Amino acid sequence: MNNNELSQKQLNNIEKLSSNDKSDLLKILEENNNLSFKNAKKQLKKNKKDYSKISQSEISFQLINSDFRDLADSLVEKCGQVDYIITDPPYPKEFVPLYSDLSLFASKVLKEGGSLICMSGQSYLPEVINRLSENLNYHWMLSYLTPGGQATQIWPKKINTFWKPLLWFVKGKYDGDWNGDVCKSPVNNNDKNFHHWGQSINGMIDIIDKLTYPKDIIVDPFVGGGTTGIACFKLRRNFIGIDIDSKCIETSTKRFVDFPLDD
Repeated sequence: MNNNELSQKQLNNIEKLSSNDKSDLLKILEENNNLSFKNAKKQLKKNKKDYSKISQSEISFQLINSDFRDLADSLVEKCGQVDYIITDPPYPKEFVPLYSDLSLFASKVLKEGGSLICMSGQSYLPEVINRLSENLNYHWMLSYLTPGGQATQIWPKKINTFWKPLLWFVKGKYDGDWNGDVCKSPVNNNDKNFHHWGQSINGMIDIIDKLTYPKDIIVDPFVGGGTTGIACFKLRRNFIGIDIDSKCIETSTKRFVDFPLDD
């Protein structure tokens, strides 16, 4: 397919792309005459997700022992604004005010159009959403499936829960790619070996692979046992992990040092 065969609507869609994506998409169309515009866009996304040619030595992995509420300005000054915040804050009621702090932190640290992906429990979900909305725009709620005998029992509600909300908030307007709204961990894959609130490494890989791209900069202000960081490193995403608990930073550091290189 060449430029003369593209409809005006398709040409308008191409003009909305970044300069790199635009040239890559046109190259795909030029090299594959029988490829439809829709399939060319799918191929572009597949190419962007491919990290096989990126060495792990090119990826930055940083851990900071601090309260994230004190770091926004210095983090931006040192590292610039970031593409994503992907995090799993604590769920108990006494921690709910932290979601307001997280909203403010994200509004300073994220690039314009950048995303906060925040895992949450369901017990205080309305208040969590209201607090995150203080400085960011609600985009969507994804479902993170956790199948198997690992179901959490919410005794006051008489509920066995097999999924968690992934709250997607954006700084400004989202202008990224299409995505599905279901992520999942394998059956009985909940991992508490590194932190008592730890998540499945395979589940975090699924989330990060679906929503982000190689070499994106991702921040986790509640690093815990370091699962988000290890998933980022494996998928060639740059990572900055923050935790107020020095033991969490020690655990995450050791986990990173011991993690086998793919190169």
